[in-house]
Amino acid sequence: MKELADWLKTDPDYFTKQEDKPRTSPTWWYQKLRTPKAWLEDVHIDAWMNVLRQRYQENPQAFRSERMCFLDHNFSQSWRDQYLFFKASSSDHNGLGRMLPSGAASLYDGSLPSFCQSNKKWGEDIDDIYAPLNLDNKHWVAIWISIPKRHIVV
Repeated sequence: MKELADWLKTDPDYFTKQEDKPRTSPTWWYQKLRTPKAWLEDVHIDAWMNVLRQRYQENPQAFRSERMCFLDHNFSQSWRDQYLFFKASSSDHNGLGRMLPSGAASLYDGSLPSFCQSNKKWGEDIDDIYAPLNLDNKHWVAIWISIPKRHIVV
């Protein structure tokens, strides 16, 4: 922690108030993370999801299942933003065939994110999906989507 604190002090914007600090400042991300009661932003949440992805890819047996995946905030945000479009699209007699948000197929088949591809397909190789969800830009929660159970836990 001391090394991090010393490094943060080398930033010319170190003493600039957090709300006025330019996001291009090399220390913005860390100072925001270290500020008590500061609102964590998408980049902080996604960084943690990326840590989970990489840990899971390197050591899946340390997790509760080898049939799971971690998604970043873009997943839940795009589904929330495009939900009415999804509901308005036609489905077949099984409730399938609705239009999915842009980029959903790349998540479904495990080809995203490019730095940590699983190449596992939801419903075939993946049973559980974990993702962050931002509620009204006021609070972060986690969601667990169980594909076999067709159930979402917040």
